Amino acid sequence: MEDLIYAEIGRRIREERDKKGWTQQELSDKTEFTRSSIANIESGRQKIQVHVLFVFATIFNINPVELLPQADALIKNEKDDEKTQDDEMDFQARIFRKLEQVGGNDE
Repeated sequence: MEDLIYAEIGRRIREERDKKGWTQQELSDKTEFTRSSIANIESGRQKIQVHVLFVFATIFNINPVELLPQADALIKNEKDDEKTQDDEMDFQARIFRKLEQVGGNDE
């Protein structure tokens, strides 16, 4: 499921970039990332830290939650792709708990 999460985050970042009419290079110029990193993030190959979601959200002038995948889509994909069962816990709540854990390690 982890790969699906990052692929969906990347898809949403690409979608927001496209809405602005920016190239990957133009987005790169607005961030700390190279154009190839932007390409890797958008494809889900490069995992990003929590604070980076906020960087992208700020640049796009959106709520960071808008870059997070919706639970039902990921659960359906996970079941379709991996034939696994979901524990019915709210997916975004699990992401936020994970983000808090990661964020707590920075101090």
